[in-house]
Amino acid sequence: MDDVSERELEKFIVKQIGWDKLPPATKALVENSKAKWKQHVIRYSIKHQLRWKNNLIRTLVADERNYYQEIVRISRLNYMLFPYHISDVLTKGLRITPFKYYLEMMTEVMTSEKSYDSLPNFTAADCVRVLAIGRNQFIDIMNRCRAKGFLWKKRANGLRNLLPARSVEGEGEYWWVVHLGFVSEEDIKNSSDMEHATIDLLIDRGPRQAGELDKETVKSLVSRGLIYFQVPVNNQDQIMVPPLEGFVMNRVLGDYFENLLYKIFVSIDERSTVQQLAEVLQVDVESVKQAISMYCRLGFAKKKNVEPLVENSENGTKWHASWLKSSTSTSKPASAPTTGEAGDSNAEDASAQSSEEGLLEDKQDPELPQKRIGFLFDSLLTAFLMMGNLGAGLKTHAVTMFEVGKLADEALDDFLAELAKVSLDEVGEGEAKRYAEHAITLAHTLTFLRHNPALQVPDSDGGLDLLRCERLNSLDDATKLRILHKNYSVLICMAPISAEVAPVASCLKYNTRLLFQSLF
Repeated sequence: MDDVSERELEKFIVKQIGWDKLPPATKALVENSKAKWKQHVIRYSIKHQLRWKNNLIRTLVADERNYYQEIVRISRLNYMLFPYHISDVLTKGLRITPFKYYLEMMTEVMTSEKSYDSLPNFTAADCVRVLAIGRNQFIDIMNRCRAKGFLWKKRANGLRNLLPARSVEGEGEYWWVVHLGFVSEEDIKNSSDMEHATIDLLIDRGPRQAGELDKETVKSLVSRGLIYFQVPVNNQDQIMVPPLEGFVMNRVLGDYFENLLYKIFVSIDERSTVQQLAEVLQVDVESVKQAISMYCRLGFAKKKNVEPLVENSENGTKWHASWLKSSTSTSKPASAPTTGEAGDSNAEDASAQSSEEGLLEDKQDPELPQKRIGFLFDSLLTAFLMMGNLGAGLKTHAVTMFEVGKLADEALDDFLAELAKVSLDEVGEGEAKRYAEHAITLAHTLTFLRHNPALQVPDSDGGLDLLRCERLNSLDDATKLRILHKNYSVLICMAPISAEVAPVASCLKYNTRLLFQSLF
């Protein structure tokens, strides 16, 4: 079946149209076979990790438990991210935690003698967060296995003894919501008094923000798999993407969720709400919230409008003392906590008011220019910055430019400060000198373009965003045009630039001007 036919069938699955109501032309795509239609619905639902009770799959598969077990099996075999959006079913109902999921995945990779690079980028990053196994740890474990012999590694307990026994996920962020997982009587018996009290609190009063509970107790209960986090995101939130820390550059998998993560990466900006972002991308807002929730969980994005972690001496504070002592907040204040969860429509109303109030100080004057200058570059520039050994700080920005496909104006102060550290006097000759010269030229170019009143760019606030052409070109033309038209009054392209990235320029139809700036 070709892609066009696949997309046609998927439209009816998303709309939850049953077999009896399908148009004759659509039935013909599956050869008028109800059995083939059922297979297609099951395959699509598992591939997209759809919730059973809210989708068409419930009318075709009666065994809900078996359906979710199949989602976990297929997702793990394909090295997909843990489906956090259905944690309530997996962790609470089936006792499948992110730790167990990734532990089995890592065991399979190692016993199959596969390389660390077989793990996709986002999955590898989450494995580091949950298992504390990165590239170096992976290689060390494999070397220790080989030293003990092939048969030892194949034994059930041999490899497991070298892997972590508990999750190292930690206590999360104070604004994350803590839910009770699957807790047995034996778990209660093995709990400390503080853990027991926290479990009772969650049973009696329901989910709580992590910052309301004892920090070490939260950490302990997470490591035991007795609680799980939901990272709340709602329609009026504004999101920022700082320079990437802890990103793993392995490979891309190409599944639906990874594609969405990258699509949102290059499209997101601090000035737009989640709802506005979904409208520009023309993607279901729940899917966008799910992706942004994952960014925040991995530490690749931050919410701007979260309730501050501060003590109010007049009215007291709901935050636990253990959080107040160890943390400080740089978030903009909101008058009420954000409690809505990504994918949880029941919590949406409760959380929306908090986000709307938290955005009051961020609202921009509609009379002021809202657009920026876009500086287009290709992967060659990021390669120069990464290969030139010009400094760890600069490499972090280069990874962000490559993987996110964008470096926003808000991050340019730090980026320019790192570029300013590059000196021709401190590098050798040949390629090293060439990389340094490009970095210095880039710094001069960006400094000139950014917030320069002499340029007098109409409809621009003078801010400058760096955009990687290849990442923009991963979007369909219509989406790409909407993003460029919404955010930029003029595009300035580095030159020379590879011919493969030309579609960014050639598809422009809106009143967004394109100029060429000679960089190299």
